[in-house]
Amino acid sequence: RTLRISDSVLCVNQHVYDLIEHPNKRIFRNCTMFETMQRRQPDFKIAPWYPKGLGATYIGFIGSIAEDRIDKSLVDFLFRRLPHCTFLFFGYIDSPSLLQYLTSYPNVRVLDPVRNEDLGEVIRGFDVAIVPHCDNAGTRSNDLLKVLDYFACGVPVVSTPVSDVQAYGAAVRVANNPPDFASRIEELLTGTDRYDSSLAISIARERSWERQVPELSNWLGLQQHLKQPRCLNHKLSGANPPYFKCHR
Repeated sequence: RTLRISDSVLCVNQHVYDLIEHPNKRIFRNCTMFETMQRRQPDFKIAPWYPKGLGATYIGFIGSIAEDRIDKSLVDFLFRRLPHCTFLFFGYIDSPSLLQYLTSYPNVRVLDPVRNEDLGEVIRGFDVAIVPHCDNAGTRSNDLLKVLDYFACGVPVVSTPVSDVQAYGAAVRVANNPPDFASRIEELLTGTDRYDSSLAISIARERSWERQVPELSNWLGLQQHLKQPRCLNHKLSGANPPYFKCHR
């Protein structure tokens, strides 16, 4: 019913776009707070992890740590294959059993979510950022803000082929199985894969809210409504519409 009464529909990725029938639909992906991610905090601290110790290697993750997203067989392989690396998971975790599982590994730490203002400093401490998600209906139907946040900080990203990450091309390393995922990380850490962050940063800059919201408002015909928000009466449907919520 929501689709039938909607004037316009926003779809977070190609997968969702293909599933929805509506005459006025478009893909509108998540956006990052690019300028916020660029800010430096010389005195930033999260003891004992930041400032980062000499010789420490961080494989990092930010966002929701959920049972229906995290691929346990994958992370188990990574934790064992890369014992010299510290895996830092920053975010809300929805399951005590998942928390117990992750922290049972000596090289894994699950830490509280951090403020948006601090995310840039946290991510820049990662040597490699990861998206170790399962391939299921939920992960295929969302668009991960965390990837753009990683991009904005110029940190190399390794992901499973979920949430349409392949659309970012050479800015992300996509791995199809645990050994491939671990190899991608190792290649980035050793410099065998010489990651050029310029493409990722340019994508994040273009996918900032400041640049994308005006374009979206033009498509929706909301220019005057945005100046007078109480007059907004355009019926809008969509997953993660930008004025309501977004997910890392």
